[in-house]
Amino acid sequence: MSNGLAEGLRVMFMFGHVMTMVYAGITMTACHHAIFRYEQMRSGLLLRSAQATMMAILAHWISGLLVLAFDTGFSWQLIARQPLLLSKITVMGILTLKTVVFYKFALPRLVGIKRDVRGSQGPIAMLGVMSVSSWVYLVFLGVAKPLLGLGYGGFMALYGGVMLLAAGFAWRVVGPRIRWAHQHAKTIIGYTM
Repeated sequence: MSNGLAEGLRVMFMFGHVMTMVYAGITMTACHHAIFRYEQMRSGLLLRSAQATMMAILAHWISGLLVLAFDTGFSWQLIARQPLLLSKITVMGILTLKTVVFYKFALPRLVGIKRDVRGSQGPIAMLGVMSVSSWVYLVFLGVAKPLLGLGYGGFMALYGGVMLLAAGFAWRVVGPRIRWAHQHAKTIIGYTM
């Protein structure tokens, strides 16, 4: 493969990778809009937005793996020497796990026929705020090359600090709002219209 073609492919893969992140931001905004924007929570919008977010995460993994294959050939020795890359993979793994937990645990409590957020609004809020914080942190990692001296441990410690701040915000601000939105949701056949 010629250098020009190879570089063109890499640029396409990177552009796709960045666009999946933009798409994830749009879908998460729609999720939060469904919960917080209206006087009554919009369950249909929340469900569609959550499904779109899952698709964005899948697309982000695929595009990221394409870039990883192009840049490293999946060589563990090359990957292990890049703390920024390891941090991105770790944070994306945590974000994916959190999203699966949200989709399986929290979403049915918010939009299901048997809605019940009593006692779970704090954890639901934490999942949402941790998701947003993780995506923002991934954007930060995308431009953090000048901070390579932090190493993997430093990047992950910084991520841990961001998650602690996000958890505090979720517990004090977002959780009570989810409880309020749930209490004021109008249900028609199990879903808010």
